[in-house]
Amino acid sequence: MRIKFKSYSFMKKCLKNVFAVGLTVSIALNGGYNIFAENDNIQLEATVSIQGEGTKTSPYLITEENQIVALANGELSYSAYYQLENDIKLRSYEWKPICNPNLYENFSGTFDGNGHTISNLKIGSLGSNYSYLGLFGNNTGTIKNLNLEITNINTNVDHNAFVGGIAAVNSGTIDNCRVSGNITATGGTVGGIVGNLDEGKIINSYSDVNISGEATTVGGIIGSATSSNVENCGFYGKLTDLEANVGGVVGYLESTNMKNCYNNSEININGGAGGIIGTCKIITKPVTFTIQQCYNKSNIISSNGSSGSLIEYIVSDCNSDNKCYIKNCYNVGNITTALGSSGGLIGHSYIYSGNAYITNCYVKGNIVGSENNEFSYTGGIIGEVYDGNITFENCSFIGKVTGYNAKAIIGKSRYGDSSFKNVFYDKSISGVTDDYNVGLTSAEIKDKESYLFWDFDTIWDIDENYNDGYPYLRALGINTSGIELSKTSLIMIEGNTYSLNSVVSPDNASNKNVIWKSGDNSIVTVDKNGILTAVTKGEVKISAVTVDGGYKAECNVTVKESDYAETTVTLKTGNAVGVPGKKVKIPVTIKNNSGISSFGINIVYDNKYLTPVEVTDGEIFKDNITNLNYNSNTIRVTNAGASNKTGDGVLFYVTFNIKDNITDINTQIEVKVDQLKTVQENNTADVEYFLEDGYVQIKNIILGDVDGDGEVTANDATEILMNYALLKEFDDMQTGAGDVDGDGEVTANDATQVLFKYAGFAVEW
Repeated sequence: MRIKFKSYSFMKKCLKNVFAVGLTVSIALNGGYNIFAENDNIQLEATVSIQGEGTKTSPYLITEENQIVALANGELSYSAYYQLENDIKLRSYEWKPICNPNLYENFSGTFDGNGHTISNLKIGSLGSNYSYLGLFGNNTGTIKNLNLEITNINTNVDHNAFVGGIAAVNSGTIDNCRVSGNITATGGTVGGIVGNLDEGKIINSYSDVNISGEATTVGGIIGSATSSNVENCGFYGKLTDLEANVGGVVGYLESTNMKNCYNNSEININGGAGGIIGTCKIITKPVTFTIQQCYNKSNIISSNGSSGSLIEYIVSDCNSDNKCYIKNCYNVGNITTALGSSGGLIGHSYIYSGNAYITNCYVKGNIVGSENNEFSYTGGIIGEVYDGNITFENCSFIGKVTGYNAKAIIGKSRYGDSSFKNVFYDKSISGVTDDYNVGLTSAEIKDKESYLFWDFDTIWDIDENYNDGYPYLRALGINTSGIELSKTSLIMIEGNTYSLNSVVSPDNASNKNVIWKSGDNSIVTVDKNGILTAVTKGEVKISAVTVDGGYKAECNVTVKESDYAETTVTLKTGNAVGVPGKKVKIPVTIKNNSGISSFGINIVYDNKYLTPVEVTDGEIFKDNITNLNYNSNTIRVTNAGASNKTGDGVLFYVTFNIKDNITDINTQIEVKVDQLKTVQENNTADVEYFLEDGYVQIKNIILGDVDGDGEVTANDATEILMNYALLKEFDDMQTGAGDVDGDGEVTANDATQVLFKYAGFAVEW
């Protein structure tokens, strides 16, 4: 369908807006009107053709940039369904948000990113004209499955403005979205994903946004949230050079439920900060909300203001029925505050009326408070309680506390009625005592018997190999501690694909999900499973980030032109078909070899399916394989000291046992070359190489049944002999079935074994 202007007056309004930002306009007199927005010699057609009907079953399919421009210009319905069909890079112009709340517009439809990326979002001086800045201005519908890359949002906005990557204001749903990039705002409320969340929902979303400036309120994911729901969200960007009210996830939270949210970014600012929430307010009307299963894993440094790993400041107004429940949360970062109160969970509280309940939480980290300010208080769990009621139950602190007014659990309680039940600290390392709670030795605090009223059946657990042997929360499982990629550098050829594997630690981590990202999709794309596709010549960085904890690993990928592999030294791992419980033999070959004297090669394999048996000589380095080492999923094969070896062929063979408890599994044995040297005259030098990985395809084939009739007969023996005599070529399946003796080759001996089987002799394969 073709989208046209709704009316002549609407066309004039659009033309006026276009002229207002210094763009040129042309009108095509063909029964419709086309607007061309020109900036930096780039033309964008805002009136577009678009497939689909805009319904749930037939959404509008966005395939190119000018279709998104049309949506931003109001030419497409704000209440329709949209689906992104590929990655789109916005060109070098300032973005006008989709829907402007100043004009009482809101997006009430559904925008499905379909796992694709919109990149190069820029807002600069144009942002001063708007109070709502982001890809969307105001969302009351659903935005999902979208990746957004912000080149820069750099604005001079007033203190009432809202700035967010996906949406400035969200009263709808944002689901499974990821945002990265940079935001600098000199005012307003700023969030990496949403500026203001007002009776809306954000779930399963992550922010890798760097935020700086003099904004009033800042959150790594959400600037401010009121009467909303936030679940399964994480922040791993940066919050620096800020003097605002700052939270790693939410800057200001009011009556909002949070679950399974984390901060994994170091916060270093001039104001006060909370690892998860900046200010948590319990409002005047009767309300009950819960913050649960949230955690901070990074350091917080504040030069002026209170700080806490969970909440900087919790405050309540005048209703005694208000209740805030904080449960099953923890911190493993260090808190440092130069001026102001600081606590392992909460910096400062002022609950004039109402109640806060903190249950089943722990802190593991050092708390460093002000050394010379008598009005600053430092505690392992809470810095200062000024009026109001807070109940702490089943909590612990493991770390050291220092400061002018420092206590192991609560720095200072004034005019309040705080209570503590079954709260402990490690007195072996705390350095200070506490007026209200019990200190245990390190040995005692790692012993379940010390916790008479703690629930170690469903809530808590202790494992000497996790959390340094201290109690941890079952609800959050075994958290991720890091990630590595099967390669840190890779050469690809245009048009080729490659499976990049991630290894998340520890092995028993509860959530091993990974987010993949390409630094430039025009060079290499990467899907949700880590499959890379080389598009065109260039260099790009591929990153993988753990959903739990936000740990990152990177691989530098160089894409060469298609003729590169024809002239460059190539190492290749062979392909093979194997049977569960049997052996498989894989060759590692070299091509375009003008002279090689030594090598060091890692064979990386999947130890869930394969167990190495031996490495044997190939035709080039016969009797020269040395220094063979094995570990859990890598075989290290080296050769050194040999004379110059030229020519192509097999360097060595690797034999694996295929485990016998698997069926129909395809897995890939990867090869990573750490070092490859050639000899040119008398000089030894590193050379550039190209790598082709192979695989072992594991099938439930019948050994000996090469003709595929389901039986082992004399005909199968004949087929094997014909293959051995080069009169018949086997495919991978036939090769796997024909290698009954498991030596990696189909030979006359295999034919003999098949005949014995057919004749009824007791042979075992």
